[in-house]
Amino acid sequence: MKILSNIKIFPGILICLMISGGISSGKITDNSAPSSVNWQKGFIAAKGFASIEFRKGIPVDAVTGETISLNKARKASYYAAVEISKTSITEAVKNLRIDSRNNMLDIMTNNPETQRIISEAINKSVIYMNHPSGFDSSACEARLNFKNIIESLPYDFPSNDLPVRAEIPVSTAYTGLIVDCRGVAVKPMLFPSIYSDEGLEIYGKNYINSNYAVKGGMVSYCYDDKQALSDSRAGQKPYYANAVKTINSCPVLSEKDTRRLLSSKITRNNLKQCRVILIIDTE
Repeated sequence: MKILSNIKIFPGILICLMISGGISSGKITDNSAPSSVNWQKGFIAAKGFASIEFRKGIPVDAVTGETISLNKARKASYYAAVEISKTSITEAVKNLRIDSRNNMLDIMTNNPETQRIISEAINKSVIYMNHPSGFDSSACEARLNFKNIIESLPYDFPSNDLPVRAEIPVSTAYTGLIVDCRGVAVKPMLFPSIYSDEGLEIYGKNYINSNYAVKGGMVSYCYDDKQALSDSRAGQKPYYANAVKTINSCPVLSEKDTRRLLSSKITRNNLKQCRVILIIDTE
């Protein structure tokens, strides 16, 4: 795009998802410039900044040095900020933690079709917001929702039945599950698992209804009890458990909590609807 040459800072956008590099994604909102992953609200954001080049107070083409109009230079500045934010969001997507074993780059390396689909999602589904940044510069914020990323993944969701624990004669039905993971180093990811103390996976992508996962993610992440209880996933009577440790950066529940949680068919069905909230540490 010729207009993009009228910029002092412009890296040249190439949506090639196999380039190395990236950001940390261990926080609910990771503010490592220029990208961030908001685990609580379910999106990736990136900001791009670009400035007009002036010589003796007159805007000029950064490549040719020719004088251009201020209006043309401002348009070029905005378009460049858009492209820079797109580059940053591409890097953030590559390093997004998908499950306990893979980030997006791992999956794309083994599946070229996923690389193609996520490239299309970045080109078609990213939302751009213009932010005023002064007389001689432009800023743009780009956002990509987790929904668009989940839809690109080459995952099957068999919706298997959750494990059943029948030791409790009279089971209690719960509307959702809240797991307090503070202090046990749980890391947020798109598809976490929850394990029993014996190492059995009692919640994971193979158990859920994919329609709920695509719509709102497999779990909600939050910082404290108030946020967890106000989340619509909790419902009127959620089960509250403390994670006792982690397996592969995912929470582990005590044997007592596992029995109570899996004894009710109603509770198991609510879990299949992704009615799970994880309270994690702030960093």
